[in-house]
Amino acid sequence: MRAGHLPAAIPRVRRLLLLMASAAAVTAGAQELLLLGGATRERSLRETTHGWAVEYAQGLGENAYATLSWLNEGHVTAHHRDGHAAQLWGRASFLDRRLGAALGIGPYRYFDTEQAGLGASYANDHGWGVVYSAGLTWYADRRWLFHLRANRIDTRTGIDTTMLLAGVGYQLDAPSAPGPRPAAPALAGNTTRNEVALFHGRTILNSFESENSAATAFEYRRGLGPWVEWSAGWLNEGGNGVIRRNGATAQLWLVRPFLDHRLALAAGIGGLAVNEETGTAGRRSDDDRVSGIATLTASWRLDSRWFARVSWNRVVTGYSRDTDVILMGVGLRF
Repeated sequence: MRAGHLPAAIPRVRRLLLLMASAAAVTAGAQELLLLGGATRERSLRETTHGWAVEYAQGLGENAYATLSWLNEGHVTAHHRDGHAAQLWGRASFLDRRLGAALGIGPYRYFDTEQAGLGASYANDHGWGVVYSAGLTWYADRRWLFHLRANRIDTRTGIDTTMLLAGVGYQLDAPSAPGPRPAAPALAGNTTRNEVALFHGRTILNSFESENSAATAFEYRRGLGPWVEWSAGWLNEGGNGVIRRNGATAQLWLVRPFLDHRLALAAGIGGLAVNEETGTAGRRSDDDRVSGIATLTASWRLDSRWFARVSWNRVVTGYSRDTDVILMGVGLRF
């Protein structure tokens, strides 16, 4: 590995690890899973586009909770932006705890595909912002809930947006009474012992053309505690005419089981030691690099030994070759 790439890569990976570690801690006791969709309005460009979010929520008491979200702010002129948000919320309940009103605030780590200068077709910009939110939740029967959300996203150097979202959610840990569950139940024993899995899926380049290719991966995973796992593996992102990459991965995970341990949700952070075999326009590069990798994953246990897993990986680079790698696979527990 070329030592020249390491000093630039390590600070990026460290910042990503710090954000995802704090955000992943939120999901360790996640009690609600929400899927939201709606519209995004960009202030300076005065453009409206789509927006959506996937969110985990954990109770911190009767009047507080925390969330980890993946926000997609849609596509406006010269910007395709998304990222991770971790927020703390204060809430109040009404109508026998069926209706909840909440205000939240927290950091936003964004990834923006934007127009580049000097002849380049695009650039991947990474930065920080703040998300201010207000939400209303109606808790229905059978653990379902309905949610309305307004997000205001402010950044120092990027675009500023307002998102109006609506969607549905499900309480993964059943409450003892109608309304939100104040705190997550305790865990006894590790969620995972040892697992091996094979994956197949797609790599999508974070460019305006979204070039894609077939991806494959292998993973070994081991539980280190009730909420903590470690994994090592190999990821082949395939080749799409712009990049052709493969390399070793290592990640730390915070995990939580639900539904009698049939379902497990986890957020992972780590590094991807990559060999990039070809460069732009077919030029040979053979560069060894270290990139960050952040992953959201869900597994479903088919029986006592076999399971299915889906993973959404974001590979974060310092040279405008970020990718999303969507993988599905099967594995064996032992």
